[in-house]
Amino acid sequence: MNGSILLIPSIRRKGGLGHLVRMMRLALSWKGQASIFLEPGNPVHWNEAEVRSFFPNFPWDRFLERSPDSRTWDWVIFDRQSTSLEEYGRLHFGVPTLGLDEGGEARLVCSFLVDTFPRIEKDVEPNRAEPRFAPMIDPSALDTPSSDASLHTDTSRRIRPFLLAFGGEDPYRLSELAFDGLVTSGVSPEDIDVLLGPARTHPFKKYCGRILTGGWDARNHFSQYQWVVTSFGLTPYEAILEGSTPLLVNPTQYHERLSKRAGFFSLGVRRVSRRRVRFALAHPETVLPSWVQGGQLSLEKGSSFGEFLSSIKADIPPQCPLCEGRDHRVIYRFHDRSFFQCRGCGTEYRMYFGGHKKEYTSEYFFEEYRQQYGKTYVEDFSQIKEQGKKRLSFLRRCLSNQSSFDLKGKTLLDVGCAFGPFLDAAREEGMIPFGIDLSAVAIRYVQETLGVPATVADIETFDPSVSFGVHSFDVISLWYVIEHLPWAGLVLEKIRDMLGRGGWLIFSTPNGKGISSLRSHKSFREQSPIDHVTIWNVTQAKNVLRKSGFRVFAVRTPSHHPERFPSLVRFLMGERGCRAMETIFHLGDTFEVYAQKIDHDSRSGASSGPRH
Repeated sequence: MNGSILLIPSIRRKGGLGHLVRMMRLALSWKGQASIFLEPGNPVHWNEAEVRSFFPNFPWDRFLERSPDSRTWDWVIFDRQSTSLEEYGRLHFGVPTLGLDEGGEARLVCSFLVDTFPRIEKDVEPNRAEPRFAPMIDPSALDTPSSDASLHTDTSRRIRPFLLAFGGEDPYRLSELAFDGLVTSGVSPEDIDVLLGPARTHPFKKYCGRILTGGWDARNHFSQYQWVVTSFGLTPYEAILEGSTPLLVNPTQYHERLSKRAGFFSLGVRRVSRRRVRFALAHPETVLPSWVQGGQLSLEKGSSFGEFLSSIKADIPPQCPLCEGRDHRVIYRFHDRSFFQCRGCGTEYRMYFGGHKKEYTSEYFFEEYRQQYGKTYVEDFSQIKEQGKKRLSFLRRCLSNQSSFDLKGKTLLDVGCAFGPFLDAAREEGMIPFGIDLSAVAIRYVQETLGVPATVADIETFDPSVSFGVHSFDVISLWYVIEHLPWAGLVLEKIRDMLGRGGWLIFSTPNGKGISSLRSHKSFREQSPIDHVTIWNVTQAKNVLRKSGFRVFAVRTPSHHPERFPSLVRFLMGERGCRAMETIFHLGDTFEVYAQKIDHDSRSGASSGPRH
């Protein structure tokens, strides 16, 4: 997917120009539409005129975007170092976001996170940690792209020994400090060249080899040098890619810790250790990061950030599928998914970036079902039908105080009916069943083998009057379907509209607060099927349904698994005790909800009915 991306770099004064340079490189290499937004009006930021003056040869008129809210983007890329929640709310523009080395509050809310630098803080893990993405260099732009350590120790191909390169600003004057430290350590001044960044405001006045000026393509100088002396940031990664060996002089202890975490060799913090300089010169092969030999920074075809970005796509918008709220916080991140919790309604949901969409073909009901359950769906038909009978029996219990409501002659719509076992059970109870499913194979079986009215349809666009000539139903069921719906809130509204007066919504879903989730909260989500968009629990379900115009009459635990309880609990409580806990405290790994439509307008004041 090479769609439309908006790039928002850090342009903070005294914050370096590396983040801006990365986004400039990405814009040039992106095969779709890329735009750069330089947020105006903040005095601590460089303004557009200043940025243009730093890099006058960059095609700004082609890439600058001044009205990002007037367009639709596939991704907004944050390379801002640290973004507050207020800033994020102003800049995400309602589309999927990717945080690149994001260290601020936005780390909790970005759709996807990529860390190219190591992190000191043990907080939210990224979706991907990729040092090779750090320089944002297109592999085709490298003359000899390699991380072979021999390139760094072969001095015969180097023209000059030392280059000092301390970024676009060098606000701490590390160039002068490093120069003095090298000379004091015995390096000849003529062997030291200095690269001055475009935002540096003070001249370099010391006698040295050559003084060079750098722009957004300053890395092109690095291949000429054996040593590039710099501080932690993009430059040491660029130097390694160009075959040079970086030596670091850092401005702060924080940068020093990052350097050590990344494996770079440091000469000191705002000082140069003569002992470490002499050691590096005597043993150049030992000062390279260990991952250089492992090839973790090598750039080959298919390995650039741009190529990675083009391979991922969010399957849902960054909003709650139930209430459509955008105020969320991340729970877990995995390489292809991010799990969030909505702060409005409490629903857990995931965004999937793998690009693969689940297809409910015959393979799903036969080969895949057999792998999971040991038999095909059709072979398991009678067992599933028996479960359906138990569900209808439980529904009758809910109706025990409503003598006017008899299941016989009542209409039922089974959403996601598959091959129709619940439809068959409902028909035997005297109900008038209808079914919809996404699988044409399953619907054909329901129509031809069971003789039950059914059609291929998506509940979001389904029109019962067109498909079946009816306008409402007495019961609508969704057995392990609701967690698949990307617009579950709108579907609940539609179901309420399709139900007749006093109609019933009955459904089942995995339990995000069941015993398996409680034992391993992270593993439960990591192992959740990729087509499960939401994770429900009993408390959240009751709140959501109440707001959607339903009164929950009962919650049922359809199966019990005492063997999943910790051994000590099993020993103390016994099997019967574990089963009782599953029922009383809703600890089953799945649960069923039996809810009745509220037929008056005061939904918010409606209270739940009897609970079983």
